[in-house]
Amino acid sequence: MLKDIRVLVVDDNALNLTIIRGILEKDYVLDFAKTGKEALEIAKKNTPDIILLDIMMPDMDGYEVLGYIKKIPTLSKSKIIMISALVNLDSRLRGYQLGAHDFIGKPFDDDELKAKIDIFSELTHTRELKEAFDYTIAALSRAAEASDEETGYHIVRVNEYSYTLARDFGLDDQFCRQIRCFAQMHDVGKIHVSKEVLNKQGPLSKEEFVEIKAHPIYGAKIIGDSNQLKMAFEIALHHHEKWDGTGYPNGLAGVSIPIAGRIVAIADVYDALRNERCYKPAFSHEKTMDIFKNGDNRLKPTSHFDPALLEIFIANHEKYEAIYNSLC
Repeated sequence: MLKDIRVLVVDDNALNLTIIRGILEKDYVLDFAKTGKEALEIAKKNTPDIILLDIMMPDMDGYEVLGYIKKIPTLSKSKIIMISALVNLDSRLRGYQLGAHDFIGKPFDDDELKAKIDIFSELTHTRELKEAFDYTIAALSRAAEASDEETGYHIVRVNEYSYTLARDFGLDDQFCRQIRCFAQMHDVGKIHVSKEVLNKQGPLSKEEFVEIKAHPIYGAKIIGDSNQLKMAFEIALHHHEKWDGTGYPNGLAGVSIPIAGRIVAIADVYDALRNERCYKPAFSHEKTMDIFKNGDNRLKPTSHFDPALLEIFIANHEKYEAIYNSLC
């Protein structure tokens, strides 16, 4: 177990506190309280990951303490295990309704108590790892945009457009959740492209365009081949591929382009059209959708995008306007 997991033990019986200390002190950081009032003071100060909460106490019972805990925002992620000789259905239901996560009866079994704490410790650790993982992804994505003229809202909008299009296309929940996280990494390779090229006014030279076209490869190298980041890798590498095979960096065509890359391609272009860039003014939603339907001198939608995705995108275009307006 991880020694940085903090457990608050609340029980008015000194012997119980001693027993629990002996079971848990090797693996956890422990705090102890003998009253509900003391428990709340310690919890506010130390923000425990897990709270072992006795129900029968003299000043306020465990249910009342639990009610107060659930009103404290900083304790919203604390896991509550209630301890009592009263573990009948009614007492459990009352605890669950107030927000308890589990119960353990008195006299408790040492192994059962340790096992339950271990389980909730692993859940806490997993949550913290996921939060750190999500933060790192977002930070890396923002770092890429720091060299570009786009705002941080661009990556948030691309996440939401991609998630919405994936759902409307009927893809499963896990895929939709992943693309909502990983779409923001589409341009992470721009970290390796010079700021002067990214923000150049007017047309790029042949050499500058070659540098721009390398950013998907840079992005794929930054992300690497971790299985956990497989979708992010595919998005970074393939979001500039085109349905007819005229895209870059690999000239893939049709369904050989990973579906996540095909989705983000539409999301990224929609947002690019809506916003001012060094080479163009901002377009209204109406003009943007006209381009998606009929094309212009730069974009050939039926050649560049997956036709099935394009049809779904156009049919639900109001959703993307709403996302843009809420995050501009």
